[in-house]
This record gives sequence, structure tokens and C-alpha cells, in this order.
Amino acid sequence: LKGSIQRSGDELRVNIQLVDAADGRNVWAQKFDDHSENALAFQDRIAQSVVLAVSLELQLTNWKVRDKSPPGPPEVRRLVN
Repeated sequence: LKGSIQRSGDELRVNIQLVDAADGRNVWAQKFDDHSENALAFQDRIAQSVVLAVSLELQLTNWKVRDKSPPGPPEVRRLVN
């Protein structure tokens, strides 16, 4: 997990990237903007997004290890393979 924080007055911007340690591939990235007075709720929102991204990546890895395609329409499977 990599990230950066930028601040301008009471505005905060956090950039987060989930990187596959094995190959350096960027798995997920997201930008979060909020005001500093909402810091705790902002942290919670970022943490929930990271947990969801990690969970989805682990599920995809598990499907690939078992040599199965993820469920869903073919166009979705093409996006994750």
C-alpha cells in the first residue's frame, strides 16, 4: 500500500495505491478529497475503501490460483483477467 497526502488550507487530498508486491503491478488506486475538520470520518472512508480493494484482490487471486474465472458476465471476466 502506497500513498501521499496533500494539504491546502483545510482541504486534504489523499492518493492511495495498492501495488502487487510480486510484480509491482498497480492493483487499485483511488483519490480522496475532504476537509480537515472531517478527519475521523475521512480516515474511516479511506480505510473501508482499502479493505474492500484488498478483499476483492484476494478473491481474484484465489480464483486465478484455482484456475477458475470469476463469476459474472463475460465482459466482466475479461476486465479482471
